[in-house]
Amino acid sequence: HGGARRSTVARADGTELRLRAELSLGSSTVSSSRAQQPSAAMPVARALLLLCALALAGVGALRALSAFTVDASSLVTAAAGDDALPEHEEAVRHPCSPEMNRRAPETFAARFSTSYGPFTATCVRARAPVQADRFYNLVAHGYYDDNAFFRVLHTATLNITQFGTSGRPAVSNVYNYTTTTEGKCVILQPQPPDMPLCMAQPGRCSGPACAGVKCLSNSRGTLSMSTSMETTKGFPNGVTWNATAELFLNTGDNSRLDQYLFVPICEVDEAGMRNVLKFPSFGEVAELGGLGPSLGLLYQDGNRYLRENAAWDGMAFTQRVQLVA
Repeated sequence: HGGARRSTVARADGTELRLRAELSLGSSTVSSSRAQQPSAAMPVARALLLLCALALAGVGALRALSAFTVDASSLVTAAAGDDALPEHEEAVRHPCSPEMNRRAPETFAARFSTSYGPFTATCVRARAPVQADRFYNLVAHGYYDDNAFFRVLHTATLNITQFGTSGRPAVSNVYNYTTTTEGKCVILQPQPPDMPLCMAQPGRCSGPACAGVKCLSNSRGTLSMSTSMETTKGFPNGVTWNATAELFLNTGDNSRLDQYLFVPICEVDEAGMRNVLKFPSFGEVAELGGLGPSLGLLYQDGNRYLRENAAWDGMAFTQRVQLVA
């Protein structure tokens, strides 16, 4: 990629923001008046945004709701104890392995035990087989255990709860496609619009593959995979959909996301949604000018960054996420 690119996007408050899509020409200092964060500049190879909503009238639409990624050279190596995984979870470090690419059942459920109470996501593979398989295998091997719900927004334009960046840097950076050493299989393929999917969009809930499938919209109580559109040579259609591991819960009507093929693959039980709505919001992430946590520092320091900073006291975390009958 030759040089930095800029794009106009909309923040959750509806205002425009000019942001570099690549910051290869220099460093970016991440700061927040809300938190005591390191003052050293952090090189950022690619700032992929974390929201997708309609921009202001006449401006167009946002293009991304994805994982924020940082340059591997800027990462501080975590102490071995910070990233030690139980043996059954070690597979998550190797997303290209057969063990992490098993076919999910046609219907499965994941129970999230969280610091604010449980919720259960019931998923249908046919809605997006590629994404459902990844979610199933990550749950099966403990990836989502001890994950922070780091981005909780309740605004006029966006109502989401986002999570899926592992609190272990040695794991989270496997799923950071700009730093991973695991190859292209980290990014899910095939990608939209070629990816098989069934959703509540015109022409997207028909044909034999969608027969009998309840097609969903990004409405309250659904779970979708985070992704972004990036022009990238060497990938199908010249576009990378940076879908690896992050997810978001729709806590309100985000049906405007449907047109961008953010596919809801699971539904959350109503009692569980009441627990989800208890999760505190700390505002937009620092990289988008908010007072919330810095995702760059979450990639760098893991959950230690969140737990050792009083600014994030009370942040919701998963305790255990497991497949249930």
